[in-house]
Amino acid sequence: MGLVADVAQSVAVTVHRSGSMELSAFGGLVTFLGAARSLGICVLGLEGFRVSDGHVVPVMDAIADLSSLDRSAGCDGTIAEALRFLSSLGETDLLFDVSLEKTPSVSGECAREAPDLRT
Repeated sequence: MGLVADVAQSVAVTVHRSGSMELSAFGGLVTFLGAARSLGICVLGLEGFRVSDGHVVPVMDAIADLSSLDRSAGCDGTIAEALRFLSSLGETDLLFDVSLEKTPSVSGECAREAPDLRT
């Protein structure tokens, strides 16, 4: 399971698969982002989509690239900016593909789990 599925499952938010995308409905994103914050997971970006005639169609005005935000001190800034972006949208019928990253370490690199060296 990937980060999106892990976060969604932790708060019972439904994720719809479309190809390689894991799409979450607008209505569940505040809960989803709150869970990401509590799990120490940053938002790198959001891409909005609409389902039209059975096809998933990107909505160009509903794309936010947050990857350039400073994540060295944690994820609060990326979560806050994602929430601001979502509140600025006039459409609530969209599905979103959310790109996530585990909390960066102090050096700014993505924190990685230590390997299990027990034998």
